[in-house]
Amino acid sequence: MIVENARSLGRKNGNHRELDLADEAPAEQRVAERHAVRMGLRLYCMLCGRSETVQRAPARPGRCPSCGGTLLTELDPA
Repeated sequence: MIVENARSLGRKNGNHRELDLADEAPAEQRVAERHAVRMGLRLYCMLCGRSETVQRAPARPGRCPSCGGTLLTELDPA
């Protein structure tokens, strides 16, 4: 089956609009903004409630040095 003179339904002939895109910041500035917005992580003891802010989540957090409780990694709310 051959269809001739068919046109797409979402497009009108001859009436095309230009996309208005905002100017993008330089790459160095975008990188600096991404680094500034990084989420902080916190090691939190389930037993005594003490916490410590860390940059990376440890693979094996181990035990709390003060009470021996279980340490969990969570997002820092600050």
